[in-house]
Amino acid sequence: MEHIHQKSMKKISTLLGSRQTQRVIYSLGLVLWILIFWNIIRSGLWSSQSSFGISYLTLLLIPSCLLLLQIVLNKWILWLIITVSICSYFLYSSYMLLDDVLNRRLNPQHVKYLPLELADFLFFGVFSVLTFSIVWLLLKIKPRRLNVLQQ
Repeated sequence: MEHIHQKSMKKISTLLGSRQTQRVIYSLGLVLWILIFWNIIRSGLWSSQSSFGISYLTLLLIPSCLLLLQIVLNKWILWLIITVSICSYFLYSSYMLLDDVLNRRLNPQHVKYLPLELADFLFFGVFSVLTFSIVWLLLKIKPRRLNVLQQ
């Protein structure tokens, strides 16, 4: 049974190591990123600021440009910038989620107290699975550096 698992993981790693597959994944990421901002694109709220204090235009364009460059060039340094950016965002989001739970949801004396509900646990579970899946995928699609003789 373990031999079958190792063979399937090797096939997945080989598939994800392909430059064409990596470009398709980055293309899907770019489409998903644009879809996330679709309502802002349609309503023309470019100059309004997000909860990060950054304009929505900046939040759309910088990651879009990085993904577009990665689709075209597929370089290790761009992969590193994208991976560090996504991991930083996930760490910040996890911190904010934990802070909300500890300070507001578990403290009945808090001004904006809200009790924990099943939906909160489901959201945290989905968020955690999604986070680990994206980071795992990013680690698997890391571009391989070419040897000098192969260039």
